This record gives sequence, C-alpha cells and structure tokens, in this order.
Amino acid sequence: FAGTMNNGVYRSTDGGANWSPASTGLPAQQILGLAAYSATVFAGTRGGVSRSTDIGATWTTPDTLLRDYYFYLLAAVDSVLYAGVYDGLYSSTDLGETWKILGRRAPQDPSGFAVAETTLFLASSSAGVFNSNDEFISWESVNDGLTNTSVRSLCFTEGRLFAGGGGVFVSTDF
Repeated sequence: FAGTMNNGVYRSTDGGANWSPASTGLPAQQILGLAAYSATVFAGTRGGVSRSTDIGATWTTPDTLLRDYYFYLLAAVDSVLYAGVYDGLYSSTDLGETWKILGRRAPQDPSGFAVAETTLFLASSSAGVFNSNDEFISWESVNDGLTNTSVRSLCFTEGRLFAGGGGVFVSTDF
C-alpha cells in the first residue's frame, strides 16, 4: 500500500512493480498515514481514520474513528493501533472502534514511529526523536547527533534506528 497527498491510496500485488488505485469510499484523498493489523488496513486522512477489511477494495469511516482530526501518523504494534495528531497520541485496542488519549505529554507534531524491541520511538517534525520505554507514559528526547530536528520518518532494522529529515541519520546506541 502507498498513500499519496492528493490521489488517495494505491495497492500493489506484485511487490511494487505495478500499482492500482484503492480509494473507494475514502472521505479524503490526502493520505497522511497508513497502518495494517491482521487483515485490516487503516488510512489516516484529513477527514479522520478510515479502514478497509478487504485489502483496500473499499473503505469505511465510522463515526467512532475520530472523524474531526488530521492524522499525521498511524502505526499498528501487535494488536494496538496508534494514531498521532498535532498535539499527542491516541490508542485503540479494538481495531479503531474506540480510542483512548494517551495524554498530552507526547511530543507535538508526530510524524514517524518505530519499534525497537521494547522501546518505542516517535519522530516529531518540530522537535526531533523521542523514545518511550513505558508504553507512551513518558518520553525522552534522543537528539544527540541530529543536525536537523525536523524529523519526518523513522525505521528500525538490523539493530539500527534510521531518522529521515534534512538528511538520513542512523543510531545504534539507543
């Protein structure tokens, strides 16, 4: 799946060689985040969170899915769906039927998310990278070595955390 800024969601069934539109039923075509858990795909838009249970063929946006927020981040970790908005994070343990605010303590402007074993990382487009070892209860800034704290994306792979924003940065000591 790929989300675009003005043309909705696209789906590939051949490893990215070819793409086809998969946006039927989305309330907005500006896709700000995508996440998947089990057979359900979620799209964060400027009109709320929509979900597809048929591999992107159709989308629904129930009233219970925080319709009035601009979602900058979606992530699924195990059976928990996380949604980032401009002032914090929400979580859902029932595939987006109900949401719980994780407090306003989360860094502002969430823009990326990564999991490294038991550590959760959050990128902020205005304040760099943060980590939490207690399921989002507290956050610690981990910006040593970053020359640009407008971080837009994170990826954890093979023991390394990559941060993208004004360049690509890598850390192995977190």
